[in-house]
Amino acid sequence: MIDPDCGWVQNVNETPWWFCDPPLDPADHPDGIAPAPDRIRDIRSPLSRARMAATERLGPEDLLELKWDTRAHLADIVLDQLLAAAGTDEALAEAVRVLRDWDRHAEAGSRGRLLFHLWAHDHFPVGEVVMDDSRLTPAPEPGGLPTGSRDPEEAVRSLRRAVAALTGWGLPLDAAFGEVARIGEAPEDVPASGGPTYFGLFKCLEIVPGEGTWPAIGGDSWVCLVRYGAEAQAASGLLVAGSGERARSRRHTRPDPPLGPAAVRRRGAARARALAPCPVPLSAGTLSRPTDPRRQRSKAPRPRRGRTPGRSTG
Repeated sequence: MIDPDCGWVQNVNETPWWFCDPPLDPADHPDGIAPAPDRIRDIRSPLSRARMAATERLGPEDLLELKWDTRAHLADIVLDQLLAAAGTDEALAEAVRVLRDWDRHAEAGSRGRLLFHLWAHDHFPVGEVVMDDSRLTPAPEPGGLPTGSRDPEEAVRSLRRAVAALTGWGLPLDAAFGEVARIGEAPEDVPASGGPTYFGLFKCLEIVPGEGTWPAIGGDSWVCLVRYGAEAQAASGLLVAGSGERARSRRHTRPDPPLGPAAVRRRGAARARALAPCPVPLSAGTLSRPTDPRRQRSKAPRPRRGRTPGRSTG
């Protein structure tokens, strides 16, 4: 896709049909080039598309802010329906209160995030790669966000199972996320933040629920932000750690203290502003690294061992 009319392209590790706006039509492309659009299971794609379309210009700071977003956008689609359906069940009154008070983020201090995590995993079981979104009401237009839950009654049953699991593990329903979800190994572990991409989180983190702490097993390792300059035909790059709470083993130095969202955004913005002074020339559509004249080597061929240049060995 080159220079689409919408002015942007986006990708969240997905098939190519929703890269731009309007979405690409599979009928215009060879069969089997990629899985069909109805197999896209990641709501980050329509979220990203909506963010791109909402403004005419996005700077490096805007992209980093989006990347560090810890809002569980799936909650904005389904949580109100769940609370309404569960509100008449007295046995779930405490769970409803916790989820209603939850800030819908996956910050270390977010209370209610653990309960939502267990509920969502139960109601939208995760297969080998992606979440089963058959219980979401699909968007009326290609590339749009789902509009709600298909089966609120089954969602309530999933909530009962999530409450039973948390209480069975001896965890309060409103435990702070970072008190239970941890990155690294004790005693050098740190509070986690972020969550699964299929919950609509751009700050990616995979955790394993269970009795005791919930360890992080995967997520962002690094973030690369590249800005291309049309006038100077140059690109500049930024490489940052994937998380303020980097996990390291006991064999390494103690991890950095966890950063709050505001500190992460300030650090990201400061690094983003550092993009401009480091241009990388573009040549014939490819990236090349500036050469230090002191490291330039002669292009003359080296003589082979045992032979003298210019003489025949017979």
